[in-house]
Amino acid sequence: MGGFVLVIHRCKNFSEWKKGFAIDLSERTAATLTELNLMQSTSDPNEVVILFKAGDFAKVKTFMESPSLKAHMEKCGVIGKPTVHILQTAK
Repeated sequence: MGGFVLVIHRCKNFSEWKKGFAIDLSERTAATLTELNLMQSTSDPNEVVILFKAGDFAKVKTFMESPSLKAHMEKCGVIGKPTVHILQTAK
């Protein structure tokens, strides 16, 4: 069963982060994540909010907890630990 994933984090420089984010597309696709919306805070352009459609929560969880993702995010300039919300449509 799928749903949505909302990720919020800060980065050192949005433009540099976005280049690194683009490189990670195949890994996100393998984790059944499809980007629906990439947003920035109006008060801080280095605060990033991403909404994904998720096909398989187990694959998403494995991807989100992977050491390789953590290393990639650090390399791209993510500051601190991201906030991740796994969501489903309300019934």
